[in-house]
Amino acid sequence: MSSPYLASILLACGCSKRFGSNKLLAPFRGQPLCERVFQRHPMELFQQNLVVTRYPQAAIFASQQGFSVVEVFDGPEDVAQTIRLGLQAVDSRAAGCLFAVCDQPLLRPESIQKLVAAFLAHPQAVVALGWQGRRGNPICFPRPLFGELAQLPAQHGGSWVVNAHPERLLVVEAAGPEELEDVDRPEDLARLEALL
Repeated sequence: MSSPYLASILLACGCSKRFGSNKLLAPFRGQPLCERVFQRHPMELFQQNLVVTRYPQAAIFASQQGFSVVEVFDGPEDVAQTIRLGLQAVDSRAAGCLFAVCDQPLLRPESIQKLVAAFLAHPQAVVALGWQGRRGNPICFPRPLFGELAQLPAQHGGSWVVNAHPERLLVVEAAGPEELEDVDRPEDLARLEALL
């Protein structure tokens, strides 16, 4: 029996208001932050890999790594719209879809692999990476919830759907808390860069 068709969507559309400039292009250990995330994403675990972005340079980096790019051309920052656009590009065969953000530079490929394995073992669950009970990103959603994700209220992310289905949630432990840390401000980037 063949493995279920899985998609992944990396969200690279935020406006970085708290960062003061485009954090996706900020240098982290010698390369732009988003390029590092794209390179570390274990694409082989998925039959389809997408990046949703409004930034031409991020689109170039994504394409160079083999992602299909969904471009956002206008409109205000809205994570609900970003999720909706990504889902519209997902193949109809997909049994599940992993959503990840592009500002977690210490997320390990092995943790995504662990998350995907848990989803394959529990294909109706919402599987999220977490640390000591704290749910974080990435999150894998089963197809039956795609419709709810596509109808998210403006400015709401996947947590809206997760909170509506607590009985489906399965949290997979990360290797360490640093994997869940994201970058909001320049000092976050410097702190994470200093970690081994």
